[in-house]
Amino acid sequence: MEKIQRYLVGTYTEPVLFGTGDILQGKGKGIHFLELNRETKELKLTGVAAGVRNPSYVAAVRKRFVYCVNELKRYRGEDGGSVTFLEWSEDGSDLEVRQTLPTHGQDPCHVAVDEEQQMLVAANFMTGSVCAYRMDDRGMLEESGWIQHQGNSVHPARQTGPHAHSGIWMRGKHQVIVPDLGMDRLMVYQAAEDGSLVYLEGSSVYCKKGNGPRYGEFDRKQEYLYIVNELSSSVTVLKYHEKENRFEEVQEISTLDDTLISGDGDVRIAEACCGQSSAGAGNAEIINTSADLHISPDNRHLYVSNRGHDSITVFGIHPENGTLELLGHTSCGGRTPRNFAVDPSGDFVLVANQDSDVVVLFERNQETGELTKVSSLEVPTPVCVAPIVGSENSLRMK
Repeated sequence: MEKIQRYLVGTYTEPVLFGTGDILQGKGKGIHFLELNRETKELKLTGVAAGVRNPSYVAAVRKRFVYCVNELKRYRGEDGGSVTFLEWSEDGSDLEVRQTLPTHGQDPCHVAVDEEQQMLVAANFMTGSVCAYRMDDRGMLEESGWIQHQGNSVHPARQTGPHAHSGIWMRGKHQVIVPDLGMDRLMVYQAAEDGSLVYLEGSSVYCKKGNGPRYGEFDRKQEYLYIVNELSSSVTVLKYHEKENRFEEVQEISTLDDTLISGDGDVRIAEACCGQSSAGAGNAEIINTSADLHISPDNRHLYVSNRGHDSITVFGIHPENGTLELLGHTSCGGRTPRNFAVDPSGDFVLVANQDSDVVVLFERNQETGELTKVSSLEVPTPVCVAPIVGSENSLRMK
């Protein structure tokens, strides 16, 4: 394992109107570059790809390529956002924009690249659609498909229409799962040879009403799929039956508990309200929405970020049946942990705290899963932390 691990941090660079009705004033400059020294545990800012608009989700692939969404409501005079392809400069010190294409939907919030690194899908949150692109050998994108979701669910404000939130590619299947928060459904698509998406109704999952599925990850063997539910602040565990290409729910577990086990503050949970979990600290009530989910490299622990509760939930993963056991919570070290990343070594976790302009570094105990705060670094409105893995990590940054 290399001594230096590099990360990309996506930020909001301009105002964003969320589905909740809140407006966030973005302060970022673009895609920020971070460097973690695993030996000294030092985290530092090394540069920024300035001018990229609202890169709220970033993915690094192949040797030199980076893709991000531009979370916008209008792009080049038309309704919808865009996706941008960037490439590292020859000396590896900067990212240069190569291409920007429309997503034909408002507020794209996630990009996902398939295991063969030949296709990319972008999820348009506000208007609830999915745009697919084929990738050539140079990393350039060509639009190959677009699907508009139709439907709603029970939450009176957050589920009046579809809200596609992410893409989860399956290994060996060339299929992608798209959690739709507004429909309470996991939409499963087969990628055709021409790059279009074909809906697989028999493989798709109808979720519990009011859950608001947002994002998920498979375990290392692709036997279990873990979905974080934004509105109910819970995780759904689904067993994957490969032969039938279908999913079976085996558990749903809350991400919240009565107290924090470590960190600052003493946040206590009150009753659930309108499909969103409500937390109280003293006389103050806090509405919680769970956001991100990641599994540790050793497949022993699962982590979830909680906005409102402002914590990271730690679960243990049962090695035989994939079910989760709540081990506790750690304060996220800021406000609104939108996204986080588990270091490829498994020794560290980096949390992007959107509303307190800080990325916090935690050390992870690989036996217990517990997180201990090490340091924090100021980054304006950080909303995504993405590790650069493989040969990309050898590129030199300023």
